[in-house]
Amino acid sequence: MDPIVPKDMLLPLPAPVWLLVALLLVSFAVHILFVNLMVGSSLLVMWTEIKGLKKKDWDKVSHQIAETITVNKSLAVVFGVAPLLTISVLYTAQFYSSSTLLGHSWLMVIPLVILAFLFTYAHKYSWNHLQHSKGVHLTLVGIACALFLSIPFIFLSNINLMLYPEHWARVHSFWDALWLPNVLPRYIHFLMAALALTGLFFVYYFGRKPEKQDFGSLKSSEVVRVFYGVALAATGAQILFGLLVFFTLPSHVISLRFLAILCLVLTLVPFALWWLWREVRADQPGARFWPIVLLLGGVVALMIWARHEVRENAVSPHRALVAAKTSEYRTRMTETQDYILMPGGLGGTPASPGSLVFTRRCASCHSFDRRLVGPALNEAIASYRGNPQGLMTWIVKPGRKRPDYPAMPAQEMPRDELQQLVEFVLQTTG
Repeated sequence: MDPIVPKDMLLPLPAPVWLLVALLLVSFAVHILFVNLMVGSSLLVMWTEIKGLKKKDWDKVSHQIAETITVNKSLAVVFGVAPLLTISVLYTAQFYSSSTLLGHSWLMVIPLVILAFLFTYAHKYSWNHLQHSKGVHLTLVGIACALFLSIPFIFLSNINLMLYPEHWARVHSFWDALWLPNVLPRYIHFLMAALALTGLFFVYYFGRKPEKQDFGSLKSSEVVRVFYGVALAATGAQILFGLLVFFTLPSHVISLRFLAILCLVLTLVPFALWWLWREVRADQPGARFWPIVLLLGGVVALMIWARHEVRENAVSPHRALVAAKTSEYRTRMTETQDYILMPGGLGGTPASPGSLVFTRRCASCHSFDRRLVGPALNEAIASYRGNPQGLMTWIVKPGRKRPDYPAMPAQEMPRDELQQLVEFVLQTTG
């Protein structure tokens, strides 16, 4: 089925394309960093609090994790404005079309985010008060996790849908978009990325000053090793689900450059996995932390570039259709404007500069063949044929020639516009 093709917005971009693309990639990288930390921390705080039911010292670790979530969620929201605005500028036809198709679900993001934040704050600030009511306390964080996990589903469904206009005609709700190929693999890949990044974050958070950490019988090195293990397992799972994402991509979005980026990623990741494994097995983990961060940071940058490559390849055919539709729309608009200026039309020829000046400055008061506020120009201009200078003088300093018409106000305009207007009026009335 042919994709739905809207016309483009007839407005220039507010900045060069290369600058908007750079802003999108950088702002998205910063935004997704804190989104991953927010989602990953929510999952890990619940996991460590459950571990604390058996071994009380893990409850102290969980409490410290809870302190970070609200900060990361605030930063995620603040840094989410720029990529949201930029993607709506660069991919206006695609993004707004998919957002409209998802409609109610897309708008549900706002109340879901608000509820997630409220339950997160309730969990954080009731820690001591509900110390002996762990069931209630875990319910709070469980609801917060469920809300945080639902929001990326909606975002991913929308962003995925905007890339494939061929599916728009049969998508009537979020549930239709959810089951399109690539959504579920991308979602699981995102969750693994969130856990991998958050695991490394807490390696740093709990390992930076081990002598000041008080986890009772738990050693700081033991806690660090556990989070290295989380990062290791999640990074390994990312490879598996990343391949699933690749195989669910439509063939027309896969380019040689995308394959080259993917091969480079698959070359670098095994080194990161090896170093993570060495850290998990080390007596005093931490020696390889920054090399791991730099290596995985490079992998993330490559993946953001690869994702942009897929996005561009996916929307290119639809952009061409939108451009053709926009050109057709502009042609029809020109023909309509010409018809208004002169009954019968000008044969669909492009509007002249003079006709555009006439439409903007004169058409509200003058028509060529009938009386409006002023007289019909086919009658009024008869005395100026062969005398363009006289008509220019009248337009700039008019008076009142007919008692049954109001006096014409003086028209101030640039000299070139005045000449274009006079040429058009004399040619049309002649």
